[in-house]
Amino acid sequence: MSDYDPKRCKQRVYHGSFVRASQCHRKPCYGSGGLYCKQHSPEAKAERAKLREEKFDKKQALLRTPYEEVNR
Repeated sequence: MSDYDPKRCKQRVYHGSFVRASQCHRKPCYGSGGLYCKQHSPEAKAERAKLREEKFDKKQALLRTPYEEVNR
């Protein structure tokens, strides 16, 4: 493992192998204290998770509706 570089995003990422991880190569300017890139900031992760859950819930609701109601 390499040392933490404050000029790069704080998140550890895996490239093709789950054995070796390295620090994200993007510039940090988001998240708490500006330690993360846009992709890895906790706020962005939470927003993506919320959108993913909403999409899943919508799909599940559609699957639960009777066929006749969907195809009117």
